[in-house]
Amino acid sequence: MNWQITLVVAFFMPYLARIPGMFTRGPEWLWSYIPSLNAVLFFSMFNLIALVPLGVLGFFSASKGMEVSFILTTIVYMGLTFFFHYGYDLASDAQAAIGLMIIPLVIAGITLVTALVTFFAEMVIKR
Repeated sequence: MNWQITLVVAFFMPYLARIPGMFTRGPEWLWSYIPSLNAVLFFSMFNLIALVPLGVLGFFSASKGMEVSFILTTIVYMGLTFFFHYGYDLASDAQAAIGLMIIPLVIAGITLVTALVTFFAEMVIKR
């Protein structure tokens, strides 16, 4: 598995999670996450925070040949990202955009715990 390609797909996951909602809520559902280039860059910066545990694990698992921990952590990251961003309505409240800064921190914490547990569990199993 090429972990760099996985990180690129994971970077766009908040936007990809909005696509299914476009069929019921219209195209403005996706465009609410892409109002301007500055906003996309700003929110993408916070999404990079959530990708740090996945990127570090990808680097270490690729160097040690430990693919299972990376795959499990990627599944958890993408599942959480889809769960949080799929139904998050920015038009619901004036402060709803703050959630776009909090959600990546929550995802990063859960991804970090998953990465550590799976990495060390795979390390112990492979001994």
